[in-house]
Amino acid sequence: MKSYAQIYILVYFLTNLVYNNSFAQDIEIVETKNKSKINLKLSNLNNSLQQLLEKVNRCEKRYLFNKDSVIIPLTVDELAYSLYPLQLEFLENVGKIVFVDQQYQIFTAYENRKLVYWGPVNSGKVSTPTPEGLYFVNWKHPKRISSINPSWILRYNINIELKEGIGFHQYAMPGYPASHSCIRLLVKDAKWLYEWVDLWKVAPGFVIKNKGTPIIVFGKAKDFNRRELYNIYRNKKVRDKDLLGSMFSKYKIEIIKNENDRKSIK
Repeated sequence: MKSYAQIYILVYFLTNLVYNNSFAQDIEIVETKNKSKINLKLSNLNNSLQQLLEKVNRCEKRYLFNKDSVIIPLTVDELAYSLYPLQLEFLENVGKIVFVDQQYQIFTAYENRKLVYWGPVNSGKVSTPTPEGLYFVNWKHPKRISSINPSWILRYNINIELKEGIGFHQYAMPGYPASHSCIRLLVKDAKWLYEWVDLWKVAPGFVIKNKGTPIIVFGKAKDFNRRELYNIYRNKKVRDKDLLGSMFSKYKIEIIKNENDRKSIK
């Protein structure tokens, strides 16, 4: 007869085996040289999986074949694909906040400590990087004309830095850092964020009564090898809570002050 200790070890092993491989069954990766195979698989994806396909590959469908492989999601559980914790206890005094993770090329939105949404970003390219730091949402506009090139139409534009004109907006998503310091989004994600963020409140004389939703941008922009990204997903790697806590702690005083200001003038 097996001892209780042996049974416990066996159950523990089997439980972790299932857990560690369950996520691996939700995705697969196919080399782009097998284009017909990929197109066949894509034709069988429903609308939700088609949208998730763009998210996990960090690009629009038209750019899927610009790298050596394509990651194909098989089940819809969008928050699980964020690679971020579903809850962050250190945000207990914060209503809304957004993390922009340039290493993983994603943004994650938290409300009342809970992860409520995420999406891919294509942040600033090497020559015009998106600076790391704390920002706050200022204003937004449904359709802006770029000051750099009037042919660039920026839909769902959310400004977070006035002087440099940095913000979120919908634009072409090739799957790598490509912007002029702004943070590019897929159209669905840009619309969601546009409707979700809080704006600043300004009194006559351009006196800022309180700033908008806090945005923490961190990490160096990285052009992901999709096979590397697939392995991150396959291993269900999530951002370390201590790392995120340390990023938040750097700006906590300013964020909490703004939160208190916002609540006091409601």
